[in-house]
Amino acid sequence: APEAEPAEPEETEVEREAREAIERGDFDAAIEVYDHAIAQNPGDDQLKVARDQIRMLARMDGKDPNALLAAADADGADVEAQLAGADAALALGDVNGALGRALDAVRSHSGQERETARVRLLQLFDVIGQQTPEVARARRQLATLLF
Repeated sequence: APEAEPAEPEETEVEREAREAIERGDFDAAIEVYDHAIAQNPGDDQLKVARDQIRMLARMDGKDPNALLAAADADGADVEAQLAGADAALALGDVNGALGRALDAVRSHSGQERETARVRLLQLFDVIGQQTPEVARARRQLATLLF
């Protein structure tokens, strides 16, 4: 290989096993690899973020983001459809759209559905990046909604 190429960081065993599972289309196995690693290293937030990213990939697998957005915007869309719209927006690179959709899902539901939306929103925060201004703004909006 030409020497100009930067060295790829070495893949960890966990990353390799998860990548191979994803390449086979077995997202559950990839998530399990991370579940196992997290059980051994409960303080490792990077592992949790990676698992959330795989969960999102699994939810999006074989689905058309634009169709998910249309379903999320349809009258009477349930909380899962709304959250799928958030995933789809993120898959299309629309960070604010993804966060806005998840916040709307929290705002427009109660009880267990609201909790489902809140947990998913927190996962989106991790996937997008806790330090980003978009997440900081969405976190403030979430706090306002909940209290």
